[in-house]
Amino acid sequence: MNLVRSSMKKIWFVIGVLLLVIVGQLVAVEKTWAAETDDDYIYMVTDSGTVVKRPVSGTPSKDHSTDSGSSTAKPNSTSSDSIMITRLQLEQGKVDLANLNMRESASAKSVYIEKSAMEYAAEQNMQIGMVTNYVTVRVPAAAIVNSDYWRRAAQSSRSFHFFFELDDVHGLDLNREYRTSEQIRLSAWPISQQSVELEMYLRGSNNSYIYIEKLDDDVISIVYNYLTNYRTVNSRYPQQTLALLWCDTERRINSTYTANQLLASRTNLDTQTVEVRSPYAHGCYLLVSQSNADNRKTQLADMAEPGRVNTAGVPAWAAADVGALQAVSVVPEDLSGVKFNQPITRAEFAAYLVNVLSLHYDGKELSNPFKDVQAGHTYYEEILLAHKAGLLSGQTKNTFAPDAAITRQEMACMFTRVLNVVQHEYSTDNSKLAAMPDAGRVSSWARESVAVSLNTGLIAGTDGGRFAPAQTTTWTEAVVMLNRLYKLLH
Repeated sequence: MNLVRSSMKKIWFVIGVLLLVIVGQLVAVEKTWAAETDDDYIYMVTDSGTVVKRPVSGTPSKDHSTDSGSSTAKPNSTSSDSIMITRLQLEQGKVDLANLNMRESASAKSVYIEKSAMEYAAEQNMQIGMVTNYVTVRVPAAAIVNSDYWRRAAQSSRSFHFFFELDDVHGLDLNREYRTSEQIRLSAWPISQQSVELEMYLRGSNNSYIYIEKLDDDVISIVYNYLTNYRTVNSRYPQQTLALLWCDTERRINSTYTANQLLASRTNLDTQTVEVRSPYAHGCYLLVSQSNADNRKTQLADMAEPGRVNTAGVPAWAAADVGALQAVSVVPEDLSGVKFNQPITRAEFAAYLVNVLSLHYDGKELSNPFKDVQAGHTYYEEILLAHKAGLLSGQTKNTFAPDAAITRQEMACMFTRVLNVVQHEYSTDNSKLAAMPDAGRVSSWARESVAVSLNTGLIAGTDGGRFAPAQTTTWTEAVVMLNRLYKLLH
């Protein structure tokens, strides 16, 4: 009898323990679901399908892998560079969701929007827009809420946050990000080493993210203030040749190589901005100079003032340079009759130098020391203006040979005179010239000027590493050099 009683006590003890465990589990589950609406916590589905709960604050930063395999952690968002948005704020009109001002924040700028707030924004057809110091990015809330990414997260969790981040990326190595062959194919050359990195993802707990890589429609609007970002060149640089290049720097879309695309851009001459509509919710956006391979016009020429840029017939590799000087009235808008692959004349080159310096005839009589420059010559006035400014001296004391092809060493002399006129500093170091196999062929009167042109980068060596001082230069090659001068001075 005692044995039976003892056995029964043990059974009831086990049953009691089991009941306590079950009740404890039920209480824990109830507390867990009750806490889902607590603003201190967020829930997110992990890659394995598990729903994880973590505090909103203190979430570790995400790592970004580089091409070398190393990992660079991005800084955690803090109160100084991030914005938290709730549904109540939107309902009460306390937040202008389309124009979140992040101008004075740190370089990494981010916004968190809770799930219910995003759904409310989508119902109200609101835009999410972040305005930074030099770029504005906007996307319709409905485009996110209606996406597959949102549905995946919503199926596994009742509460999570949308996270939107912009980061200024300094010194992006584009030679590493895309090959020279891609640059040639895109006809795109970076004119800035400061890009914008864009990221959108649904964020939960530690390492639980659903990245929004690409939306179905081109709904992401990016407006780039090129004057603020493009600090090294005068504001008169040809807006018509500017575009935005998208770089898949983390290789999410293609793991084999970086997939880069030159996005169809619109340049606004009045607001001095470049605008694109992009499907990519991640990656870097960089300002580039671009020209079409069809040789007819730059991609953005049709957005410019009619007639300002028309590079019909210009070789693709020089179209951007020619368009640049057309836009600032250095070379003519009408290139009909120009022989692009024929040597440029001394008169043409002198006239373009006058335009680079914006020299104008003041109505006073110009002295003419040249017997071979007559009043009826196409560039009569420009040649005399160049002589008056000290840009040229002539082949002899009283001849200029306006229609003769200019040689490379003669161009070097004119370039140096321009630098002297504007009092631009330069180096006369002879080492670059001395390293060329034909340095001894440079005339003594041009030797210093050739060294100056090499040191300033206005003239480079030929394919064989020579200077070729007596060689002539095609019209197209000369304009490329003139654009280097324009950028150097402005």
